[in-house]
Amino acid sequence: MLLNKGDGTFQAAVVYLAGSGAWSVAAKDFNGDNKLDLAVAGIGTNSVSVLLGNGDGTFRAPINFVAGVALYSVATGDFNGDGKADLAVGTSGGVSVLLGKGDGTFQTAVNYGGGAGAVAVDDFNGDGRPDLAVADLGFGSSYVSVLLGNGDGTFQTAIQYSAGSNPSSIALGDFNGDRKPDMAVANLTPDTVSVLVNTCQSAKFNHRPIARSQAFSVNEGAEVEITLYASDADNDAVIYTVADPTHGTLSGTPPNLVYQPALHYIGQDSITFTVNDGKTNSPPATISITVLPTRHTPGGRVVAWGNNYSGQCNVPRGPRDVVAVTGGYSSSMALRSNGTVVAWGKYPDFSPAYVPPGLRGVVALDGGAGHALALRSNGTVIAWGPANQNGQDSVPPGLSNVVTIAAGANHNVASKSDGTVVAWGDSQFSATSPPARLSNVVAVAAGGYHNLALKADGTIVAWGSNSSGESSVPKGLSNVVAIAAGWEHSLALKSDGSVMAWGRNVENETRVPPGVSNIVAIAAGDYHSLVLRADGKLLAWGYDAGDGVVPVPAGLTNVAAIACGGEHNLVIVTNSSPVARPQTISVNEDASMPITLSAFDADQDALAYTVGSPAHGTLSGTPPDVVYRPALHYFGPDSFAFKVNDGEADSAPATVSITVLPVNHAPVADASATPTRVISSINRDARVVLDGSRSHDIDNDPLQFSWFVDGAATASATGRVAVVVLSVGTHDVRLLVDDGQASDTNSIALRVLTADDAVDKLIAHMQAAKLRHPHSLLKHLSAAERAIDDGKFDLCAHHLRLFQEKLRELQERNEVDSNVAAALLQEAQATIAALGDTQHSQPAFTVCKCEKGGRVRLEFNGIAARTYLIEASTDFQTWVPVGVGR
Repeated sequence: MLLNKGDGTFQAAVVYLAGSGAWSVAAKDFNGDNKLDLAVAGIGTNSVSVLLGNGDGTFRAPINFVAGVALYSVATGDFNGDGKADLAVGTSGGVSVLLGKGDGTFQTAVNYGGGAGAVAVDDFNGDGRPDLAVADLGFGSSYVSVLLGNGDGTFQTAIQYSAGSNPSSIALGDFNGDRKPDMAVANLTPDTVSVLVNTCQSAKFNHRPIARSQAFSVNEGAEVEITLYASDADNDAVIYTVADPTHGTLSGTPPNLVYQPALHYIGQDSITFTVNDGKTNSPPATISITVLPTRHTPGGRVVAWGNNYSGQCNVPRGPRDVVAVTGGYSSSMALRSNGTVVAWGKYPDFSPAYVPPGLRGVVALDGGAGHALALRSNGTVIAWGPANQNGQDSVPPGLSNVVTIAAGANHNVASKSDGTVVAWGDSQFSATSPPARLSNVVAVAAGGYHNLALKADGTIVAWGSNSSGESSVPKGLSNVVAIAAGWEHSLALKSDGSVMAWGRNVENETRVPPGVSNIVAIAAGDYHSLVLRADGKLLAWGYDAGDGVVPVPAGLTNVAAIACGGEHNLVIVTNSSPVARPQTISVNEDASMPITLSAFDADQDALAYTVGSPAHGTLSGTPPDVVYRPALHYFGPDSFAFKVNDGEADSAPATVSITVLPVNHAPVADASATPTRVISSINRDARVVLDGSRSHDIDNDPLQFSWFVDGAATASATGRVAVVVLSVGTHDVRLLVDDGQASDTNSIALRVLTADDAVDKLIAHMQAAKLRHPHSLLKHLSAAERAIDDGKFDLCAHHLRLFQEKLRELQERNEVDSNVAAALLQEAQATIAALGDTQHSQPAFTVCKCEKGGRVRLEFNGIAARTYLIEASTDFQTWVPVGVGR
């Protein structure tokens, strides 16, 4: 293997073992990793040797695949249209075809005969399928064989064409310009070449388009731009058909797509696509994608301080998902978690800092004096800015597989995945000339005109300007994990958390303060240094002209990343979760309490409240100002929880604990159970039962009952139920109920009637009812009225009962409204009872039953419409009113 130097000369040959009697070699990507591999055929072996490439000009040990006996030639092609490279091997027994599996291995060889010499691949009959041409090197042979392909990996019987004696080699080309592949055959004897012009009439038949497989990698959560590649031998326009990936999404218009992996997805993904030239589809091609895990800086906001003459410290409002920052001489940039970039400040020519339109998929940034660099997830680099006098904005053609970048004053440096370094731009002080054979580089840094390269073994290589010793790496420096470069000084972070500095020290930029330890990140400005300790504390030293670049702002916490510009600093501060504060309050029963919910956010973000509901009350108002009201008459413990959100994170829930204090409720006096109309049976004073049993107290306090008649200052009676004697007439009765702390009154008007008055009222009520046949009823009432005038109370009661019987008779015939009849019947019965009817005058108990809660249920027979006072005694001597029965 002779690697090209690019100037027409080659490096010294590197020899790889590959079988026995190596005779022919072909190059192709056999395992789909976009790296060229080799297939070698040897006449002294029966196996073709495949050497998989590493992509750096070196190859792995050969893997052998049996192909036949005495292998003279090997050629590659896609014989079955699956997008995977296959092998055609010329053997002493004819051509053998080994179909590729796409992983660097092959299926068992199938032999088709046709000669024992060189093999060539092309579409000889214009059907879009690869065919084979085989030169027969056998003794006395003079022909070449053409095996037409079926497109599925198999071939038709060989067709022989005369060429010359012992044909040994074949070259293909369109020798007469008719777009048909012709053959030139070298004949071993007698040293001639034969040209076979293709006469296939179907040579203009459409060639099948070809879709190209590729492989990409992208960091978790980032994007990668993918350009689909396809070719068509007829130069026809092609249409793309693309299948969606399993673990991500696609945007854009084929062939230019953008792949975005699913949130938090890590692993393998793929896209398949075909192209159509208007006549036929290509075999499918696969875009293999590896989504790599990324140790992201937690997204946060940017804080900047220092020299601000160009607005480089005026951080734009809004972005809170920044994962990386960098500073140019007088400009700043921030990389967001979605792979886009924000820029602010100005370049040295005072033009505003900007970002190229459509820039996305970025994974790293750096800024120079008047230009900027961005590394994309596909390993390519974008450079821009107003200053390009030294080509610093012109990325070298073909630069790919880049893993780290750095921008100097007017030059750039990049390290590749193979550990090599590329530099371009201003070549002063050899800043763009890395040391020869520099390898195993894992990170780079660029100062004004010097560069640093961190190697995998933890050592540093420096080159470029050394005017202040900035490129003189301290002897024995090792175990380095990070590097940074200022204008003329350099920094190194060691694995033990210590910092080394060398180079210019005019402003004490390399004088590391005592006690600097446990450092996790370093950055260098033009003439100052900035470091981040593991505990989140920032330290700075070096140049300070009163612009605040070195003093670190007080109160900075949660710092996740740091960077320096020329004379300013930038840090990423991750969000501080807000805090919801618990409270304890008390409120009186049935009262309302205003509450201001308490919360705190260190970033002073606006907070949104989420408030739960209390179990024994309600909330009103708009948080944080709410009003709590307990449920009616509830007292005891209650609570509700709430949390706050600052736009990025929730707080832990906090609880507002509430104690609802009991308060005394005034009792409710209710004398409505007392009859308001009492009839005196014999035109004398009436004994009236006063009933306050409907009074109540929500607190179940013991109650005192006092009854006042006609405005008397002292109580006429006491007790829930009491008996008083009232004269005929209307009386004002007032009930006072007291629970020892509060009281309530209720008044009723009570009328005592004579029996004569009662009968007159009954006649008036009946006449007012306007019955259709009142005469028979009036007859009995008039008789009752005459009897009572004569003092014949029993006779009066008799006529009233006759009145009742007649009224019921009319009711049954639907001549009297049932409601009217019921009222008149009840009124008549009350008068009968007042007249001293002796029928069932003594009540008889029928049920006496103890119920739950200490209650006693009594049922008895007595005269209807009469009120009965129920008294209780424990000794049959003293009786206490306990209730009223009707």
